This record gives sequence, C-alpha cells and structure tokens, in this order.
Amino acid sequence: MYKVFIASSNKTKAHALKFKKQLMDSDNKIDVVGWWETNTAFQNGDSTLESLLQISKNFDFAVVFLSPDYLRENNQDIAQSIEGGDSKKGHRLKTPSDNCVFELGIFASSLGTRRCFVLCSIESGDLVKSLSDFRGINYFKVTSEELENGCRSKVNSISEAILGHPRRITYEEIPLITMEDLNEREIKTTSRSTGKLIRSATVIVNSTQPLELNTSFAQRVKQNIEQGISYKYFFPAVDNNLSIVAELFQSLAASHIASDNTTELKLEMQNTIDPTKENLNKLKDRVAIYFLKDIQPIEFCIHNASSIDNAICYLRRPDGSDNNAIKFVQWASRQSAYEIAKNLDGFGKRIRGNKFVFRSTKDIDIYSDAHQEKLEELTENILELFPQELHNLVQEVCFHPENL
Repeated sequence: MYKVFIASSNKTKAHALKFKKQLMDSDNKIDVVGWWETNTAFQNGDSTLESLLQISKNFDFAVVFLSPDYLRENNQDIAQSIEGGDSKKGHRLKTPSDNCVFELGIFASSLGTRRCFVLCSIESGDLVKSLSDFRGINYFKVTSEELENGCRSKVNSISEAILGHPRRITYEEIPLITMEDLNEREIKTTSRSTGKLIRSATVIVNSTQPLELNTSFAQRVKQNIEQGISYKYFFPAVDNNLSIVAELFQSLAASHIASDNTTELKLEMQNTIDPTKENLNKLKDRVAIYFLKDIQPIEFCIHNASSIDNAICYLRRPDGSDNNAIKFVQWASRQSAYEIAKNLDGFGKRIRGNKFVFRSTKDIDIYSDAHQEKLEELTENILELFPQELHNLVQEVCFHPENL
C-alpha cells in the first residue's frame, strides 16, 4: 500500500478532501491521509517542526496544495510575471500559506523531490520564481474551476506517477526487536501472554550463532518443548560450526541449569543426572538439527513455520556477537514467511520410526561415508561436554541408531 500525505491550507481543505477521495478511488494500492487526520497539532493548519519531521518519515509521497490564500505587497523593484509582463513595486501578490510552502520543503527533503507533487492554483508567475529551488518536483498548474472539483483532471497523472515508484521502507515501519523482545514473543499464545507461538508450532532457526547459547533462551526452548513446540535448526556444514552445534545441544540439554559456561554446565549436570536425562529425552522428540551445504547469506528465525496464517520471520541484524547489540526486525509474515520456512525446511529429510536430533538433508547426509570424519568430530565434541554417565543416552538421542 502506497501512503500519500496531503498538505493544504484550511481554506483549501474541502478541495483537498475531494482530491483525496478521487486519488484513493483511482487504485486500491493508494492510501491517502490529509493533514486534518493526523494529530491535533494540525487542526489549525499548524504544526511543530518535530511533528512534521516525524510524519514525513512515514509516507511514500506528498501532495501539496498551493492556493492564493494571502495578499502581500511585492517588495521587489521589478518582478517578471509568468506571462512576461512587469510587476511593479507595491503591487499586491496572491501567495500561498507559509505553512504549505514550509511543509513542501520538509517533505521534499525527507522523500526526495520526485516523490512530491504540487497542485498550484495561483496565477502569479512570482510563485514559480519562489519555487525555483524545488526543481524535480512534479508541478501541476490548476485553474480555480479544477480546484473546485478536486483537481480531477490531475488524478490519473499523479496516480500513475505514484505506482511507477517502489514503496519506501523506513525504520519506523520496521522497528528493531531486541533479544529480550524476541524471547517474549517466543511464548505460546494464551489469554495471559503476548506470545506469538500457536499450539503445536514449529520454530525454524537459521543461524551460525544461535541465541539458545544464552541461558534465558535455552530455558524458553525447554518450556516451549514441554508445551508441544518443535524446533528445527539449520547450520552450514563448515568445520568451525561443529563446536558451536555441540554447545547448542549442551545448552538445550542443561536448560535447567542457570549458566552459560560449558565447563560449569558439565559439572552441574553430574549433580542433576535425572533432570538432564528428562531434558535429553524431550529433545529427541522435539528438536532436529540439520547441516546445509552452503552458508546462508542472512540469519533468521521463523515462528509458526508450518502455518500459512501465522508464520512470522524475524531477520537478524548483523551487529556483532555482543548480546546487547543483537537486534531483529520482523521481516515477513503469513504466506511470505511460510514460503521462506518451506524452502528451507525442504532441505530436511523426513524421518520415520526412531527419532534422533541430527538429521540429514538433500545436500549433506552426515551418515554417509563422505562425511564420516565430520560425524566423528561432531560426536567427540558433544560427548566432551557431558558427564561419562550420560554418554550412551546422548548418543542415542543425537544420532541415527545404525551409527551407534
């Protein structure tokens, strides 16, 4: 939907209202908002600079009505009119509202001149001179009769020009989401929560540095798994990822322990064998980890990945490894997010019978002879993070029974 802002004087508001209706009727992709529909600061055709600057960031285009609202003395010795005649000093000129000219400048600066349209009903050529700095603006001269009918003759030209441009994407439209915010969204929806996960949801994670290495995220995954949520992780099959994947599995298995340190987790698991075993068996049913041949260019997670109506894709902004700097944006939802999940999930092979965490994909069969060395390294990395007493169960949970 293209968002168009209309600026006009209070005297021209009735004509601007007609224009708004006609422009919206011209195409259902165009949404129009007049200055009189925003905050109360605009009710008298006035606004603070801060309000204008904020409003200008949230629109794709602006249409500004310049109408003969004031009579002013001409202070120039000689001013050439648009017809080429002279306008002597002391001649009274019809000029637009200063607010409208000011708003035109604000929107031209924010949107660019080619996204601004001027509907001018002023006869004086002096106005054209005063707008000489606004080159590139779509300028339409309208008669008083055209103004009365809402500039109907200009609607199609402006509509076509709008549809010929791409939409603007602003930070205001895509607010940043912190790790904590994302954690709160990764909760099953109930009457008491603001979580975004539906019943029996699937969460897909495509990342080289999973958030679940953080205790609070690992604990969230544990809670979700207990409520029937499933997780699928995708990693590029590169050597330095094997240790990260091992740490991820340890973090999920030890999610009942409040620590991010791998050594501390291993020691504490020794003291909490039964809860750790319980976690491991739940991972076997609800977690799958896949390896992809190629490194994905972006990192993201998808909530409700198997639901066309409820899928949401969160794109990770590459701000470094510092958890305080990690931010996300809601990049896609519903059908578009579902298609992203479907394309990625399509790499994974369906498993029948026995369940286990590490699965093969179309590109990487980790249980084939070609990847035997990587499988052995992965196994070694994982077992090193668990007490000896749990090694048999860990292998049973992680790997295909034929490879035990």
